[in-house]
Amino acid sequence: MEILKIDSLQQINKRLSQEITKMNAKLPSERNLSSIFATVNESASRFNLKIFRIEPGEQSGDSVNSYLAFLLETRGSFSSTVGFIHEIENCSPVFCVETITMDLVNNSRLLDTKIVLNALLKKGRNEKSEN
Repeated sequence: MEILKIDSLQQINKRLSQEITKMNAKLPSERNLSSIFATVNESASRFNLKIFRIEPGEQSGDSVNSYLAFLLETRGSFSSTVGFIHEIENCSPVFCVETITMDLVNNSRLLDTKIVLNALLKKGRNEKSEN
């Protein structure tokens, strides 16, 4: 078994710190929730999904980040819904789909979908603009 040298561990730690800094720079602030809802709305529009309701839910977190769960109710085709979910989960490290419930709309090809999304946010007090 190879033993890592202290220099190697320090280099790995430095690279990891740089990657964490890059990821945190991509996260929206909890003070700017409108950007999250705008991202969701733009993505839904691209996939021809109608959003009927966005309802913020439980917020949790730690000393650095907070997590906001919210319910999203949409209507659209199955392929549009799947495309939307795929885009939202892959657009950035911000969103994670927690639950999905789909119901057919009156013998049509449309689905009413309830999606619970979790959004990862930076705590507002860590913003440079507050200093």
